[in-house]
Amino acid sequence: MRYLERVTNAAVIFAVIVFCVTVAKDYWLKQTAHSGQGAIHQANNFKGTKLLVSGVDWSQSDRTLVLAISTQCHFCLESIPLYRTLSGAAAVKTGKVSIVAIMPQEMSAAQSFVKQSDIHANKVISVDLDRIGVSGTPTIFIVNRTGTIESAWIGKLSAAEQRELAAKLES
Repeated sequence: MRYLERVTNAAVIFAVIVFCVTVAKDYWLKQTAHSGQGAIHQANNFKGTKLLVSGVDWSQSDRTLVLAISTQCHFCLESIPLYRTLSGAAAVKTGKVSIVAIMPQEMSAAQSFVKQSDIHANKVISVDLDRIGVSGTPTIFIVNRTGTIESAWIGKLSAAEQRELAAKLES
């Protein structure tokens, strides 16, 4: 009888430890994902590098807003209102900033997605995102006339990040 009590107590203690570790791990992972520190670090790695995308003449405007998006990305789909807002920004309307949508889908599907989403992109390009160093969508770049990335954002943007992006477009 004593033996059965000890085994039961040990099993309960083990179950509680596993539960606590699982809850702590889930909490920590949510905090890390929410804080976006990994995405911020990764975005900073892009700054100052050349974005090599064939078919884009970066010198056509002062800056280019590059949207690396996918029809299969739920964060991209959730961000369509942001893309619409950005494509209606004053700097875009005056031609100071152009918009390029880069997508891994075939050209017809990419163009259809951009059109149906009412994103006013100057150019839509179909390319394997890995070939240009983009490992996840959405990824947004502001690129200067020489094709150098000035700013980058990875993942769904918070309200503060959206304001930061909009301000950088208008500056």
